[in-house]
Amino acid sequence: LPAELYDLEADPDERNDLAGSPGHAEVERALGERIESFFARHADPRYDLWNGGAAKSNTSRPWLWSDAWGAGWAPVY
Repeated sequence: LPAELYDLEADPDERNDLAGSPGHAEVERALGERIESFFARHADPRYDLWNGGAAKSNTSRPWLWSDAWGAGWAPVY
């Protein structure tokens, strides 16, 4: 997904995306590091989709799996 960055005080309706704009690279970098740090501490590797884990699901509707996650996806029980 593309990055998004908003100044919620100046732009509470989130109409002006600041991601990628000059002057905001340091904020984007710092927020990215915070997100990475959070998931490094709290993600269960079995279900960490960003790093090769599988999705956790108890759905019994396999036709939904392929629509949402691709033909080769299956839940982990």
